[in-house]
Amino acid sequence: MIPNSQIDNGRRFHQDVMAVYKERFSFQKLPSNFSIRQKNHCSDGATELNGLAHSNFAYKQNNYRRPSNSCRPSGPEVRLENYSRTERMQGSCKVPSKKHAEAQREVALYQRLAVFKYQPLYRLKVQRRPVHGEVCSCLPYSRGVSESAGAWGELGHYNILHVTTSDPSQHWFTRYCCYLVHCSRLKVNFPYPAISNQVILEDDRIQTAVDQVVNESIPEDLPVEKRAASCRSLRTMQLARAHRILNDMKAAISTTLIRITGYVLFKVFSRLLKSVVVHKGQLEAIQRASKKGTPLIFVPLHRSHVDYLFVTWVLFNCQIPAPIVAAGENLNMPVFGALLRGTGGFFIKRRLESNKARRDVLYRALLQCYMSHSLHAGYNLEFFIEGGRTRTGKPAMPKGGLLSVILDAYLSGMLDDAMIVPIAINYDKLVDGNFIREQLGQSKVPESFWGAVCAICKVLSTNYGQSRIDFGAPFSLKEFVQLSRIPVAQLAASGTTLLSNFAGAASKGHHRSLSSPVAASHLTVQRPPSISSFAAPASSSDVPCTTDTQLLPAMSNSSLFGTELTDEFRELVKKLGQHIVFDAERCQAMMSSNLVAWVVSFQHRGGATLPLLSAAVHDLKTLLQQRGRDVGFTGDSVDVVKHAVRLLGPSLIRTEVRDGVTVYSPVTCLPNVIELNYYANALLPVFAIDAIIAVSLQSILDCELWPYCDTEPSITVELDKLMKRSLRLCEVFAHEFVLYAPCGNLSTRLLDAVDRLCVIGFLSENKSLSRSLSRRYHGASAHQDDFDSWQVTNEPCDVVGNENNMLYTVVYNVLPTTATLSCLTTFSNMLTPLLDAYCSTVETLQAIVGTKIPEKELVAKTQLLVRERLADESIKFGECIAADPIKNCIKMLESEQVLQSSQQDGDKLINLTTPYNSLEALVVLHDSLAAFRV
Repeated sequence: MIPNSQIDNGRRFHQDVMAVYKERFSFQKLPSNFSIRQKNHCSDGATELNGLAHSNFAYKQNNYRRPSNSCRPSGPEVRLENYSRTERMQGSCKVPSKKHAEAQREVALYQRLAVFKYQPLYRLKVQRRPVHGEVCSCLPYSRGVSESAGAWGELGHYNILHVTTSDPSQHWFTRYCCYLVHCSRLKVNFPYPAISNQVILEDDRIQTAVDQVVNESIPEDLPVEKRAASCRSLRTMQLARAHRILNDMKAAISTTLIRITGYVLFKVFSRLLKSVVVHKGQLEAIQRASKKGTPLIFVPLHRSHVDYLFVTWVLFNCQIPAPIVAAGENLNMPVFGALLRGTGGFFIKRRLESNKARRDVLYRALLQCYMSHSLHAGYNLEFFIEGGRTRTGKPAMPKGGLLSVILDAYLSGMLDDAMIVPIAINYDKLVDGNFIREQLGQSKVPESFWGAVCAICKVLSTNYGQSRIDFGAPFSLKEFVQLSRIPVAQLAASGTTLLSNFAGAASKGHHRSLSSPVAASHLTVQRPPSISSFAAPASSSDVPCTTDTQLLPAMSNSSLFGTELTDEFRELVKKLGQHIVFDAERCQAMMSSNLVAWVVSFQHRGGATLPLLSAAVHDLKTLLQQRGRDVGFTGDSVDVVKHAVRLLGPSLIRTEVRDGVTVYSPVTCLPNVIELNYYANALLPVFAIDAIIAVSLQSILDCELWPYCDTEPSITVELDKLMKRSLRLCEVFAHEFVLYAPCGNLSTRLLDAVDRLCVIGFLSENKSLSRSLSRRYHGASAHQDDFDSWQVTNEPCDVVGNENNMLYTVVYNVLPTTATLSCLTTFSNMLTPLLDAYCSTVETLQAIVGTKIPEKELVAKTQLLVRERLADESIKFGECIAADPIKNCIKMLESEQVLQSSQQDGDKLINLTTPYNSLEALVVLHDSLAAFRV
């Protein structure tokens, strides 16, 4: 903190200077920017002293050089009527003593002002905000372009709602109609080439799909002489259906509607939100990428229906061509459907992976061709990689349907290259309300026109705080594919019919080779031999490589191509989707509601006073900044907490007086706790690895740690056991988190979390019990196959490697203190609701031994069991009743071949596989999961 005496001295000096300044120049009112003000953007909330900022004092910022006494500072021009500027500067004028003394006094005043400007009474060490959105090091070309483009992190944030036309220097009419004037000045007349239905229908892929549908529709017992007429009739019907599908699907971008919508959104967002904050450096990177002529593919994480218009509105303000936006056909309603279509929306079926959609070959071919031709024509594209809005607050697993179309367009030659832009959007408070109804197992209320009107009228009378949108740096699709180690022959195998049926490649492009880019001058990537899934450049030693046994996060198997795709193509789509989700989540800024909800949910669930809660939020903010994450708010922590509590409302955070002290506590009853957990879950991916280590560590210790608090007990833990336990828990939660990028290393991230426990003093290496001094390889030439002993050998005590590159087992002493145990407990509480939901799901499976049951019924039975456990207080976290963790547990059990599913009348039926179709096997499975519950 700055001593009050220094602040008081600065204020007194400021007042003295102002008095002389006003006396000399007879100012009735001081300039608005001539002040000492508090800088809220300082990370520690400290006060920063500013000197004169008047326009006449045109000093260069950050130049604290004291002016020389031999000359006057190069700031204001001293207007002394009797002397020329040269005479005043040289001091050679002959004047009466009174005026000379006045002149000397004035020069001395300006020198003091210059010293005050350039040399503050005290200086603060300014902590820069984290730089977000940088390209992953596995893509050296895209990363190099991003780093060479300028000061990515030097440019600050700004509020889009504050437009230059509202400045006081503008004309009164411009200020009064600031949004209208601002929107009228923006450029929107970009070329949006028309893509006619005929061009798409003449594509060979459409013709092949029509022939396939016609052949499948002709009865086998139809006489030969009638087959030709039947084929012509069916073909005409299918072509007419294709026209209808395209008319309902295609976007119809209108520049006039974009301008009008931009103005309306300015008025609406200024009423709903206090600010919409973006990073200037991120926007400049998008603007530079858009000028290269390569299509931009915007891939946001999906939280709200507002997201459909948010990205287009931001791009409209940056004067970037509007993208075509993939929207669910449920949004194609009167008025709003036309609005979305005119601003770039095209409507697709919501469940492309269903059996019914897979059988509709014509629809899938039309969607693929429409997107391919749009990208080939130069349109930008936007789609939500999660498929739908997240119901839990954390990113959902990526879906591969539309990604497969983009990759197919590149491999088939329709698309030379594309720049992929991950995007994260976050809100202080969700405009859409909540997802409590769906999380309790009830069916979703379908969107309708009058429902949308009522919702808009309701939200217009409410303020939802701030919003933040972060753009990741664009990276090249061509580079990503070339750096993958999947041979192009396997990607375009004969089984991939839609890839190989592109007969027009000669006129529109050519089939690509992963090893030979189309334009070597545009992108040349050398790929040295490596065992990693993404090869690293030989000159980039800092590029992470996937070296251990891969534990890739789960992903939807959906694809526009159905079952024709090869496993290699699916793997490439999967890795690209995981990388996008990981990058988008990594650049997401956390809002005040996220931090407060996280603290009251996992750290102070029993309640906390305002000072205690403010200190916890401040510590959490500091921890996030240490992890390279940004927050979407500034100011004192007390004000931040009050702001978040006011936004979340009394239905989520209860304010009560205990013993004369105001205490804030979470509302833990159902269903309110589910909505509160939504805001807290935004931080789960940030600390997921730490939570996994904390849960695994406590599960392998056979004693309670709190009795040994602040002592030195003889409790040890082997790193080998801890890593194996943690890797198993990562497998369990593979459908919950994208724990690491596909180009990264899971074991390295786990070891980093162990190192953090050593830094805070909870773990200390016991060198007498350890087999050596280090557990890691040394040197850049280590054999990557033998990186981790817990994955390579069943004998962890043996040395692996040579004399210079050896691997050892490490033993740690556990040194619990009050602070470290509180931290460990907080991290463990993050995963407790998920473990409770998983254990309850496995316990419910005991009731379906030998039978089949619809998935919806299994989820309902599990939620009923959770209610019973909450009633007898064997489960403390009511948020574990949510449907999404239960469904993710079912997916995990399917991937481990505990369950198998089948389709019947549109319902997904679940039954146990043979090895687990007994109570004994399920009890063993349940106990293995329950062992993680602390």
